[in-house]
Amino acid sequence: MNYSKVGDVLGKKFIYSLCFLLFMAGATMAQTTQPQQQQEPMQQEQPVRDDFSDAELEKFADVYVQVVEIQQQSEGEMLKAIEDENLDINRFNEILQAQQQQQSAADINATAEEMASFNNAAQKIMGVQKETETEMQQVIEQDLGVETYQQIIIAYQQSPDVQQKVNELLQNRVD
Repeated sequence: MNYSKVGDVLGKKFIYSLCFLLFMAGATMAQTTQPQQQQEPMQQEQPVRDDFSDAELEKFADVYVQVVEIQQQSEGEMLKAIEDENLDINRFNEILQAQQQQQSAADINATAEEMASFNNAAQKIMGVQKETETEMQQVIEQDLGVETYQQIIIAYQQSPDVQQKVNELLQNRVD
């Protein structure tokens, strides 16, 4: 797999990117346990840290590769959960989208059997996601720290310098 661009790796498949987004949401949830009044100053635009040491960026690249591998493994488990319920990914996503838009099963011509299969698969997927999030968070906390990992992700998105350094480090891991 080519790890040369963080965004390219994350954009491959719906479930893969969903897993990443769920992780990022979960990782930030740990920081949102403060009272609402204390969060308001955090919502102001803060300067992006981009002065990471080479060692921090090296650790980030190592952790990122591990996180991608965990996500890929969980993606396979989620797809298997869907297939085990005799649904294909497109139909699963169609039912999921309909539920998110508060449409009824009749609106999408879903049978009772399909809905039961969807619900079973969704339960399995939620379990896989929870395990995946826990495993990724453990890797990040152990090797780098969630706060530093998040800071580098933000810097990667906003700083061309950080983006270039991270891309080079990731590319070196596959060469």
